[in-house]
Amino acid sequence: MSRTLYVAVIARLADERLDADDVGAQGVYVVNGIDPGLSDGDAADTALASFHAHQGIGVLDDFEILVLDRSRGVVLEPDHGEERDEHDCEKVSTLFEPWAHDVLEGWLSRQDPQ
Repeated sequence: MSRTLYVAVIARLADERLDADDVGAQGVYVVNGIDPGLSDGDAADTALASFHAHQGIGVLDDFEILVLDRSRGVVLEPDHGEERDEHDCEKVSTLFEPWAHDVLEGWLSRQDPQ
């Protein structure tokens, strides 16, 4: 059995202010086939490596990119460790479904105000 994670890509700018190559990148991507024996941080690293291999982003600072574990309803923090295998990554939605919205809302409520 493998683990499925989701990558949420949230634009910090309106489309007209994004790099032309980055328009349309916002949305939710699914990454299947992740080893269930990996720690959460390593699994998040794998999901991010898979996402970046699939979807190039010209200006990373224009986006918030988060890894979501739908089954647990949490955002996973990457370890930024060693390179990870890449898996299939597919965009499943340009809009955030209710489950993703709930996970992101919970994550935002726990962030330090700036």
